[in-house]
This record gives sequence, C-alpha cells and structure tokens, in this order.
Amino acid sequence: MRWRLRLSTPPPPRGGIPGPVPPELFTTTGEPLPLGELVDLAAAPATVPAARERLAGLGIRTTAATAAPTS
Repeated sequence: MRWRLRLSTPPPPRGGIPGPVPPELFTTTGEPLPLGELVDLAAAPATVPAARERLAGLGIRTTAATAAPTS
C-alpha cells in the first residue's frame, strides 16, 4: 500500500485569513491515516501489540527491536 501526503487549504473564514493547516497522510484509497489513534496505542506498553495489529491492518510492516543499554 502506498501513502500520499495531501496539503489542503480550507476556505478562508468569514472576514479573515485562514490559519496554517497541518499536512495529513492519506492512503491511496483516500482514507486518512489515523496517526492519533496509532500514537495513543503505541504510547502504552500494554497496547503496543494492538498498535502493531492496527499498523499491519493498514499494510505497514513493523519490527520489534530492543534498545541498546546506555551506560
């Protein structure tokens, strides 16, 4: 699955200038990538397996690696 970055500019608010719009990632089918959901799942060790499952469901491969100990 490929991803694309779409920068969108909403219409200006009445009588004002639009503020900056953050970029969004979309799948090739046009669905937004649920970054907030994925971050929430990956942030807690208990839900990391659910985050990996969700990423796999989106076609994103993940690998687990241990961090090198710091001295």
